[in-house]
Amino acid sequence: MARADQGSHRNFPGQLCRTLCPTSNSTFSGAHVPVFGGVQEPLPEPTPAELAAEAQQEATVFSQAADVDRLLSMLRTLDPAKDNLADNEEIQELYRSCMTLRPKVVKLIDKYSQKRGMLSLCIK
Repeated sequence: MARADQGSHRNFPGQLCRTLCPTSNSTFSGAHVPVFGGVQEPLPEPTPAELAAEAQQEATVFSQAADVDRLLSMLRTLDPAKDNLADNEEIQELYRSCMTLRPKVVKLIDKYSQKRGMLSLCIK
């Protein structure tokens, strides 16, 4: 990593890089004020294996979307006065399969948030 003002790392059009700039809160204006010069490091291109793993994660989540919809519709039509949730094996199985998706969905949301944050920083 090199200081941005030393010019040891050149940015090219379309190149993504992460700029690290420590900040402190200014007590007068409440704004973030740079403490040191920014440090830039180029972001590595994702490898084909990383892209394939990400695509597989997405495919796994999206392939089970129909199960989530089915569980939601079954729960909407469930009458608590007449139906016993513990006796319905189909609902129990759908619920278990949907709960295994939760960590995968959280990872994808985190990854999409990071990508969006990096793109919004590059656009500014």
